[in-house]
Amino acid sequence: MRRATVILTLLVGSACGGSDEELRTALSIDAELSLASSLGGDVGLAVDIDDCSRIAGPATASAEGRTLATVDAPEPLTFAGGSRFIINVPASALTAQAFGLPVAVEITVEAVCDGERVKSTPYPLTYIPTLRGFPTAPGVSRFWPSDVEGELLSCEGTSLQRHDSAGSLLSEINLGFSCTLGELRGGIGQRRYLTVDAGGMAAIDPGPVLVWTRHSIAGSSNPEDRFVFDAAWTSATEDIVVQYKQVAGGNNFVALVDRDTGLNLSPTMPLAHIPLGAVTRNPDGNIAVLTAEKESIENVYYIELFTPSGVEVRPPVQASRYPVGTPYAEFSFEGDRLYVSADDGEQNRWIQSVAVTDGAITQLTLPADGFRFVVGEAYFRLLAASENGFVWLNRDTGAAESAVFAPESGNDFYRLRVEPDGSVIMLADETGPSSASGFYVFAPDGGDVIRLLSSDQAYGWLAESWTGGSLISVLDASAADVQVIPTRAEYTDLAN
Repeated sequence: MRRATVILTLLVGSACGGSDEELRTALSIDAELSLASSLGGDVGLAVDIDDCSRIAGPATASAEGRTLATVDAPEPLTFAGGSRFIINVPASALTAQAFGLPVAVEITVEAVCDGERVKSTPYPLTYIPTLRGFPTAPGVSRFWPSDVEGELLSCEGTSLQRHDSAGSLLSEINLGFSCTLGELRGGIGQRRYLTVDAGGMAAIDPGPVLVWTRHSIAGSSNPEDRFVFDAAWTSATEDIVVQYKQVAGGNNFVALVDRDTGLNLSPTMPLAHIPLGAVTRNPDGNIAVLTAEKESIENVYYIELFTPSGVEVRPPVQASRYPVGTPYAEFSFEGDRLYVSADDGEQNRWIQSVAVTDGAITQLTLPADGFRFVVGEAYFRLLAASENGFVWLNRDTGAAESAVFAPESGNDFYRLRVEPDGSVIMLADETGPSSASGFYVFAPDGGDVIRLLSSDQAYGWLAESWTGGSLISVLDASAADVQVIPTRAEYTDLAN
């Protein structure tokens, strides 16, 4: 696997006079209580002083001849079965300008032990600088940028809340349905839609201001009118498409919904097959829905097509057949095609695009290539995956437009976002159902920019920031905070 930077191990000299050879090693940095890798933030080092009867300052942490932090009077503390003092290395000392990207150094701590100045064994640290960090409100797991830089939106129960950069509550809106597992669709400064699968949907204007909300317990007292949301296609400027399931009877429908009122503009359109969670509007304004049906041992994918007034344009068109499971499929940004995996019945598998209007098929990959999983379209390219990695494809021809790239876990990722230039910001190497241990930045051509696989931290959420970079929640044993990440281009400039 290629690496963006070759990490050199450097033994550093004392920042307080003398060379390493002139100081006795009597200290150690406790690896169980100190970070060895970190995405932003300050780095606290727990220095073991069990071999010292008395510890005095100044204590320093240094790397490559630079003093990173100083404690004039280190305070001995007894915890975790030993005596230690803490020295905190600030984020401002761990810059790419000083150390390159990633910051990969060995830190030496010095202090006065029983009247003698001594040093620690070198402690390796890998560090990725960020723009800044700030705390999240207690209990927040998902968040999105508000319209004001530094303010975050998040959900607590049925409330959409706005917090400042200190985590203080500024305002909240009651949506009427639990939104803690929601997704906020749309851009900063535009109308956005908060959707929760099998929960509800709300239109949110800048502020935030609630425009409307719909959910399974609202509306008519007639149980037959109640529904749970299953999928939605949203736009900041157009009426939206909503697919939902009737609570009473479990029937599946799709409808065009007024963006200003949340009410159906079209009759509800029953679906012929089982919906798979993808809906769109094509360039003609028609509504396309991905559905499937089990036939013998195969799952058969269909595209169903309706006019905005609720009239079926044509019978469902077969899009693909697949013998095992229901691989992810996605409509293009314009809604004119479906990207889907296919199989010939003999385990030869590939990706194809299917025209929404007439079902015309274009094969985009070959079985021998191994790229048979659709990830999604972004900025006019298609991201595809094999068992071992990812590649960008020309969305019309399937020609490769990048090198193959991958996190340590191959094709396993928790969350990713694509920047406008085609760079990929990825959280991968999952540690649980809602966190990952790997942070990766890939260039548009697939090249590695950053690879950080941490044993000390987990990364729990990823969203766009106010300035085009990313917001990432960083979890450790004691707290969670949000780090503001530069764009890939900004990271590349730092590395150079």
